[in-house]
Amino acid sequence: MKIRLKNTDFWRRRRGASEEPPIELDLSFKDIRFYFQFVKPLWKYLALSLGFTLLSTAIGSLTPLSGKILIDYVFMKKPPVEIVRILDSLHLGGLAAPLSAVFKNLNSVILLGLVFGLIMGLFSIFRSLINFRITSEITFNVQTALFDRVLRFPLSLLKKKQVGYLMNRITGDVNAVQSLYSQTIAQLLTNILAPLISFFILFQLNANVTLILLAIVPFNVVFNFFVVRRSIAFSYRQMEETAQYSGDMQEALSGVEVIKAYTAEKRESSKVAGKMRRIINIQFKNTMLQSVAGYIMSSYNLVAKLFITWLCGRAVLKGTMSIGDLTSFSLYALSLSHMLSGLFSQITNYQSQFVSMARLHEMFRVAPEFEVKPASGAPAAASDAGRLLKPNRIKGKVEFEHISFAYDDKKPVLKDISLKLKPGETAAIMGVSGVGKTTLISLILKFYTPQKGVIRLDGRSLEDLDTHWLRSQIGIVAQETFLFNDTVEHNIKYGNPAATLDEVRAAARSARIDDDIAAFPEGYKTIVGERGTMLSVGQKQRISLARAFLKNPPVIILDEPTSALDRDTEKALGRTLADIARGRTTFIITHRTPLVDIADRVFELKAGRLAEVKGR
Repeated sequence: MKIRLKNTDFWRRRRGASEEPPIELDLSFKDIRFYFQFVKPLWKYLALSLGFTLLSTAIGSLTPLSGKILIDYVFMKKPPVEIVRILDSLHLGGLAAPLSAVFKNLNSVILLGLVFGLIMGLFSIFRSLINFRITSEITFNVQTALFDRVLRFPLSLLKKKQVGYLMNRITGDVNAVQSLYSQTIAQLLTNILAPLISFFILFQLNANVTLILLAIVPFNVVFNFFVVRRSIAFSYRQMEETAQYSGDMQEALSGVEVIKAYTAEKRESSKVAGKMRRIINIQFKNTMLQSVAGYIMSSYNLVAKLFITWLCGRAVLKGTMSIGDLTSFSLYALSLSHMLSGLFSQITNYQSQFVSMARLHEMFRVAPEFEVKPASGAPAAASDAGRLLKPNRIKGKVEFEHISFAYDDKKPVLKDISLKLKPGETAAIMGVSGVGKTTLISLILKFYTPQKGVIRLDGRSLEDLDTHWLRSQIGIVAQETFLFNDTVEHNIKYGNPAATLDEVRAAARSARIDDDIAAFPEGYKTIVGERGTMLSVGQKQRISLARAFLKNPPVIILDEPTSALDRDTEKALGRTLADIARGRTTFIITHRTPLVDIADRVFELKAGRLAEVKGR
């Protein structure tokens, strides 16, 4: 199927961007089968849930028949001819005699109704427990798989979306998948099976009136189809706006210090309120559509029910229909009205769930960075096993050969960069802010792929090396220090989870942070807060250094590693950095003299080109 919507491209929509032309969002049944992998382990629970649903539907469909049983068979003492005919048509004629005996006694009928009611209640309990298991497991399976997928997205794509937006996509749309398999399919079967059983019973009671009642259905189907077509667009727009709203909320809360410092509380509050107002407007339009459509359907069904009641009433007056038949027809007409309305509502939900599934599949379709082909389109060299290479050991020789790079086909940031570092050499890269120094070292980590040229490690192109393995060989201290809301110990050992506490302390001493940690309330067990908010900028930077030291990699990247440190600490740390860099290939992005002095070679990046200004 194809769903035509506006602004659905997951990666092209930008904050504040102008309206884009409508595009088609494809969701085929093959795509729906994609989700079977998440529900396949639960097939036994799904079968049980479906079985209870079918039994409950079958028993529930007999309820309107109770009016005829009480009036005609119990009170009027008429023989249950119609019941016998229904049982014979179902090849259950053997039940006719015992049921006829039951219908002659009021107490037996009441007792039978009580038994059926209790059975229905038990079915409801079992179905609720089973559906909870299905719902929770599907949610767990899809969310964990999607979160793992998002973590493997290329960095260039992740940077185009707000964190809150991605969180909303991961959590919000997943509900559609679990709801589809745990509830919607069962409810849809109920809303289809129940009318079929009802019409079958009504045909046995009075075929002529049933045909008239059946003629009402086509209008319901056609009308609902057109309403659903309109409603689905509103559903997608609401989902997108809600995701954008979540992104703005998360961004504002993360940057609350900046907001307060610039007294921008009112401005940010107004911006978020504007997003919320747009969501409310979309909800209002959708509610208006549903309300008007519901009114039309209710009016139509009311007229239909009154017409059927009028026909049945005339038949009773003429003596061609019993009062029991009139009662059952009225109850079935009322029940069918609710069923068809429920079917309409279910189809609307069904389409909305398809939209959510399409939105999720957009994210699953994004190729993880480990699978992205080089920009040149050339296939990556593989080992004998057909996989990307994972050398047993590396020396640390790094070569840039005529590297050029630009973001999104814009003006080149790097132009024809060539650089060769021997194993164990330390290179300092200098340049004004924004010139592309961080971009240059990001290419070593394969965060981005150069449009031209080749980067080699020990003579092997990075395109031929396994990305996960490559990054495990590199330690990095990023310009923007990020700490997790965890203990100091776990933050330091993030790159080496198997490290002992003694090794963690040794790394902390090398980074000149051990004394500070000792003064913390709980030492290495102290929680640092979200993004390290409980620590000073300098403390966060030194913990980041300790993390890189503990990893003990053959290649180290230091991006302004001492920018937040005082001169004395920087000078003392410079000697430690020199010791750490010894025997390792090291890249240092810096403007600070103590770090430039420990470099074997110094390069300047200017206007996209790299020039060596000092060498040994």
